[in-house]
Amino acid sequence: MRLTEREPDALGRVAEDKSDWEISVAFGVSETTVRFHVDNGRKKLGAVNRGLAVARLAAARRL
Repeated sequence: MRLTEREPDALGRVAEDKSDWEISVAFGVSETTVRFHVDNGRKKLGAVNRGLAVARLAAARRL
């Protein structure tokens, strides 16, 4: 499964240790929408938590 455009953007902000609220302000969306994108990206990457999702995304970008 491919990530949408917003999913890696949101996970990238998680990697910067931004809260859902901070990400929502930056993207101009609700915190619920941010959680939706982060969780969908996490599931697509087969990660059990946000930290592992960020690590897998970083590893995939290095390929």
